[in-house]
Amino acid sequence: MTPLLSSIGPVRLVLLLAAILPLGCGTDQNECVGTEGVECDVTLPPPDYGFQLSVESAVAIPPGTEVLRCFWRKVPMDADITQITVKYNVGSHHLDVFSVPYDMPDGDFDCSDPTQWGVWPSEVTKGLPTDAAMPAMFVGFQNQTFDWTLPEGVGYHAQAGQQLMIQSHYANVTDQVTPLRMLDLINFTATKSAPPNNAETLFDEDVDLHIPANSAASFTRICEFPEPVNLIGMFGHFHSRGTKFQVFTYDAATGMQGDLLYTNTNWSDPPWTTSEQWGSPKQTRAIKMVTNYMNTENREITWGPYVSENEHFETYAMFYPRLGLDPLCVCHREGELPPGVVAGTC
Repeated sequence: MTPLLSSIGPVRLVLLLAAILPLGCGTDQNECVGTEGVECDVTLPPPDYGFQLSVESAVAIPPGTEVLRCFWRKVPMDADITQITVKYNVGSHHLDVFSVPYDMPDGDFDCSDPTQWGVWPSEVTKGLPTDAAMPAMFVGFQNQTFDWTLPEGVGYHAQAGQQLMIQSHYANVTDQVTPLRMLDLINFTATKSAPPNNAETLFDEDVDLHIPANSAASFTRICEFPEPVNLIGMFGHFHSRGTKFQVFTYDAATGMQGDLLYTNTNWSDPPWTTSEQWGSPKQTRAIKMVTNYMNTENREITWGPYVSENEHFETYAMFYPRLGLDPLCVCHREGELPPGVVAGTC
């Protein structure tokens, strides 16, 4: 479907798909009051200043299946984003917003095959460069509800025409179910004057997970920043075999573990921790992430995209000042070098 960019009033910008009608109820949106996200599609008024992105798919999600789709969208205005609000239909597992340094026409496609990440054959005919740079994380979410106001003086900067790729994952399996279709609404509320500090999201992922059958396992990763940063938000992501996810400040020079920043024992709705809980932005030169798993199945569990089949070890760390980091150059398993350093690409 082709999105329609319309202007509402002098400052309100809304990016909506051509037709968004609730399922299981009439066309009158008022019929959905009180049953939002259960019997009908979610709704979210657009911000007074900023923009709203909407992604939806009519692809069915039958019981026992999962759907991962990616959507090409462009930022409609120069914006310094100081608040992000998300509404999902029931069944959303995660929603990631990436930025890429090339242009693509609006549309959506199946991006479930991890071996095709960044080089999707279906998109080459639409203009995807064959030597395209890998998507970089802009912001990501998993919580059932998400409404985050950044600290005073901090914002994510986005430029008009900036190419985004939004990945939406819905699961209708034993561990997580959905009675509806894929629909996500994202509000990016902006300020009219640029804040002094530009935020960035560091996204770290361990793609070499191997959890033996009927066994417990633990993994430790470290991300080292080239200069001190101020952490303002964080969450950790794993699937149903995960039992505990912790993040600490870390001193790479001494190997000393510092303050506990984050703990997650609820894989399906991980805590979203911000600098408000810490009292103020947390300054550090490195973070240490530790995950514990329990595999009760008679098979090895490995990394992969699916809730029912695979596992994840992912950390989203929001911070300022923006450094333009490549996670492959700063993050690694404990006792190893960053893969980008090993490959000589950093």
